[in-house]
Amino acid sequence: MGCLVSSRKILWYGLGAFWLLDALLQMQPHMFTSDLVTSVMMPNAFNQPAWVTNSIDWMLNLVLAHNLVIFNWFIAGIQAIIGLLIVTGKDRTSGKIGLWLSLIWGAAVWYFGEGFGAILTGSATYLTGGPGSVVLYMIIAVILLRSHGSNQPVNPSLRYSLTVLWTLGALMQMSPAFWTRRGLWVQFYSSAVMTRKYWVTLPIYGMAHATLFHAVLWNLLFIAMMLFEAFGVWFRWGPWFYVWSAVWLVFIFWLGENFGMILSGITTDLNTAPLWALMMWPLYLERRHRIAKATLRTSLPTHP
Repeated sequence: MGCLVSSRKILWYGLGAFWLLDALLQMQPHMFTSDLVTSVMMPNAFNQPAWVTNSIDWMLNLVLAHNLVIFNWFIAGIQAIIGLLIVTGKDRTSGKIGLWLSLIWGAAVWYFGEGFGAILTGSATYLTGGPGSVVLYMIIAVILLRSHGSNQPVNPSLRYSLTVLWTLGALMQMSPAFWTRRGLWVQFYSSAVMTRKYWVTLPIYGMAHATLFHAVLWNLLFIAMMLFEAFGVWFRWGPWFYVWSAVWLVFIFWLGENFGMILSGITTDLNTAPLWALMMWPLYLERRHRIAKATLRTSLPTHP
C-alpha cells in the first residue's frame, strides 16, 4: 500500500512542480517582448492544416492588438495558480480544481501554444518533444482525477497510458518524412541552433550529421526504442529496463530536446523527457517493491 501511496504522491507533487516551473519560465525577460509571438507561438502555425493556422493567426493578432506584457503575466499567473492549487491541495477540493484547470488550460495551450504538438504536420516526433508536454500534463491530471477520493492505484493507469503513448510514438516515427536524409537531420539541427553553448550543441550537431548519412538505420533504431519502451512497460520488465529507459530519456532530453531549450531564454517548459521520467518513476518503484517482497518471502524460514 505504501508503494501505491507514494506513486500517487510523486505524480501529484510532480505535476504541481512542473506547472510552477512553467510559470517561472514564462517570466523570463524575452517572454515579455515580441519574442513570445515570433519565436514561441508563430512557429506552431507553420505547415499546419488551414483551420489550425487560421486559429493560431487569430490568437496572434489578438495578442498583438492588446498589451503583450499583460498577456504574458496572465499566462504566468494562470500557470502559477494551477501549480499552487495542486501542490497545496493534495486530496482536497482545491487540488481537484487545480487538476481540472490543468485539463482546461492544457487543452488551450496544446491548441494555440503548441499547435497540437505538430502531429497534424506529419513531422512530429517524440525525439524533439512530440506530442507536446502539455498533453502529458493532461494525462497525469486525468490519472490523478480518476483516483481522487478513492483507493484506486495510479500505476495501472500509468502502465496503460505509457504503453499506448510509446506505441503511438513509434507509429509517428514511421512517417515518410523520417526515412529521408533531411527528415531526421532537420529535427536535430533545429534543436542545436537554439543554443550557443558549445558543450551542449556539439553532440547534437554530431547526431544531426550521423542521421544525414544513415537516416534509415537511425530511424529503425528510434522506432525500435519506442516499441522497447511500450513492451517493457506493458510486460513489467525488470530493473535493467529502467536503466535503459533512463539512458534513452537522457538521449532525448539532450540530443533531441536540447535540455528543453532552457538556455535559450524563450522556453516555456522543460519539454517531454522529464515528464516521461516522472510517469515512469512510480512504475520503477513498484517493480522494486515487488522484488523486495519476493526476496523477503524467499528468505523467511519455513516451518514444518
